[in-house]
Amino acid sequence: MKSLLTRTLTGALFVVIVAGSLWCGSIWYGLVFLLVTLFTLREFYHLMNLTGYKPQKYTGLVLGAAIFAVSYAHASHHASQHIYFLLLVLFPAVYITELFYRRSEPFHHIAVTVLGIIYVALPFSLMNYMVFIPGTEGYNPAPVLAFFFLLWSFDTGAYLAGITAGRHLLWPSVSPRKTWEGIIGGLLLAALTAVLIERYFLPSAIWVWLVSAVIAGVAGTFGDLTESTLKRSLGLKDSGNILPGHGGLMDRFDSTLLAFPVYFAWYMLSNGF
Repeated sequence: MKSLLTRTLTGALFVVIVAGSLWCGSIWYGLVFLLVTLFTLREFYHLMNLTGYKPQKYTGLVLGAAIFAVSYAHASHHASQHIYFLLLVLFPAVYITELFYRRSEPFHHIAVTVLGIIYVALPFSLMNYMVFIPGTEGYNPAPVLAFFFLLWSFDTGAYLAGITAGRHLLWPSVSPRKTWEGIIGGLLLAALTAVLIERYFLPSAIWVWLVSAVIAGVAGTFGDLTESTLKRSLGLKDSGNILPGHGGLMDRFDSTLLAFPVYFAWYMLSNGF
């Protein structure tokens, strides 16, 4: 009972911080999600260390922060596209730094450093181009909030359906608790959320939001399974312990890291941006 209470309180606080930072304005959003990017990337590099690879943690964190900051500055119209040249100057640091380590298999360590940037920093940086949609004026968190509402409703529906009716395992070798019944329950609740979003939050063609719900559920599930594969290979239950009852930030954002880029592409195409 105590662990359930801890998990519930942490989950509620997590939702308040994520949704609240988006709702409270561009500065709060930028600060909170920059920190989320850095701490999630740090967890990823920690997991890579456990596999035997040695990513350049500090170089990767600096580059991850730079990508988020540069995309934020450009998306918010505080800088022209030329600011991306800064990344061209910074990125060779990955290769130069490795020279000083004089380690065996240097390109393996470079590869996992860059992988962390692609896997973690790029999806969060894409959010900047959704809260500041090109061709529009000002800050609008609604499309990103809608994404999280769909993702969270899918997770909730999948959890409730899984514990009450779960019989057929989805992928037992990767996740022994995920079931097909849970996936169906998650998609149904996400579809209901999509209808509410279309009616009361972001009016659009209903099929656009129903497809968005499927994207959040299916791509999010693959994101979850991807991280589960990594953790199981290391014999770990959680990626960290920053969130009592929930583990690490990667445990909370694993679905987001794969689902958001797909949602971003779909939202932009379906809305003519």
